[in-house]
Amino acid sequence: MKTLFVHKTRGTNLTWWTLEGWVRAANELDARRSCDARNKALEAHTLSLTRSVINAARNPLTIEQALALLKWGPPHLRRPQKGERAGAPHTALIEDLMNRKRMLSREGDIPTGDNWRTMHPDITDPTQAAVARQ
Repeated sequence: MKTLFVHKTRGTNLTWWTLEGWVRAANELDARRSCDARNKALEAHTLSLTRSVINAARNPLTIEQALALLKWGPPHLRRPQKGERAGAPHTALIEDLMNRKRMLSREGDIPTGDNWRTMHPDITDPTQAAVARQ
């Protein structure tokens, strides 16, 4: 059984365990009345997303939703404009999310089964490999 760690967005009562929960909490924060406390909470929520949460994500749709929030989401959650992105944590998070998305798409391309027979379906005996490569 995998242990899930509880993550909490600083300055709020929001807790979450997975990337799905992070997206849900971001949408909940965005739905709040616009004020300075909401803006600070959105900034803290961006900082609370970790690489371990991203690497545990298994749903490509959730990864897309997180990417959309970080790229085009509400102010104080989305990445800064061009020219102001130096030192912002958004770039690293976006790269991690895109890498995870690519990794999940590649997992679907890997055939299952015995490696030799999967990679060389036309060869039934591994001793025939030298003949088949010519």
